[in-house]
Amino acid sequence: MQFGLPALRGQSRFCLLWGAIAWCASGASAFGQVLQVINPADAAQINAPRWFATAYSLDANSFASTKGLDHLLGDQVYLGDIQYAPRPGKNFAVREANYTLGYQIPGWRLSVFQKQSLWLDIEEKTLDLLYANMANRNLDPALALPIDAQFVGYQTRGINLEKAFAFPVLGDQTLTLGVGANFFVGTDLRMTRAQGVAQQTSTGFLYSVDTNDSFSDATYPYIHQATVSAQGYSLDWGLRYRLNANHTLALAVNDDFSSVTWRNMPNSQLSVSNKKASKDAYGFTQPSLAGMNDVDRRTITQALEPRYQLSWVYQADQSSWSAYGQWTHQQMMAGINYGWCITGAHWLELGWEQTFKALSLAYKGPYFKLKFQTQQPFADQTTISQMSVAAFLDF
Repeated sequence: MQFGLPALRGQSRFCLLWGAIAWCASGASAFGQVLQVINPADAAQINAPRWFATAYSLDANSFASTKGLDHLLGDQVYLGDIQYAPRPGKNFAVREANYTLGYQIPGWRLSVFQKQSLWLDIEEKTLDLLYANMANRNLDPALALPIDAQFVGYQTRGINLEKAFAFPVLGDQTLTLGVGANFFVGTDLRMTRAQGVAQQTSTGFLYSVDTNDSFSDATYPYIHQATVSAQGYSLDWGLRYRLNANHTLALAVNDDFSSVTWRNMPNSQLSVSNKKASKDAYGFTQPSLAGMNDVDRRTITQALEPRYQLSWVYQADQSSWSAYGQWTHQQMMAGINYGWCITGAHWLELGWEQTFKALSLAYKGPYFKLKFQTQQPFADQTTISQMSVAAFLDF
């Protein structure tokens, strides 16, 4: 696997092709949302032994079409086919893929997993600069545009154990608490920060940027030969409060109280400047570089970004409503879903999500679930592509 910055080169091409594919353990908690947030309290709903397998993938950003993302960040030559509309202030892009195989019994879940996560935070003015440079368009020469972008991408594999506890409260009310522990090893990491300033000239762009880049696959002259390794842990926890036979509130937090220690990491600290504004054959500015590569490698301690989810579910015999809010990386996503029973245990569900202006359609049955999500027509400011599948095997 390879992480690239500022270009997300070679990353999760299956995300672009397939959107999001999920095989969910118990289905309800992670099926209807954008981010995969598992609530350990859901293990209390398990009523029989069951094997489960999961595969989840996501590709989304807040500023351009998915097709245009690689053009904008320099991975492909611009052909004039990008939809670009960043929102004011901070923008972001996310690509994720998780795979899980596990076994569950009432109150318990045990699984092994592999996880890949890529997250880019980038300021609106930095995107304006990238787009102008890519499309060969001019900006106001009186403006000094700030450059600020931060990228974190990593891959881990490990084991997860969850336990749920149910407590009766009053009447039909029930409180369920759950906790999950994750222990894993890291296989790939890239953490990069770029900050600086740029300005339009009559012949191109003049800019000065400082970067700090730690990349597990990096190589450069005289670097000591060593193998990158990492070990880490994180905590998941959640609760479900059943108000009555129809209404349930839930709170879930994933990757809380986390720490990952990466050893023998390469690190580069560079100053990028362009004293003479010039461009290559494709129109991209050619920079000059100065800085330092750490030939001795270093140890890096990474804290994973927690994910928070608050949800409400109304469940009747023939219909259901649900609403959720998710928070991570200082970004919020929220949506609503409406479901209706076709026949027996077979349901259809329609959903809408506000951050990406996304519509979803899902089928839910006793042993199979299918969901597709994409942005609504004419919503060209953001992009999300998602497909989810779930299957179950009981004993």
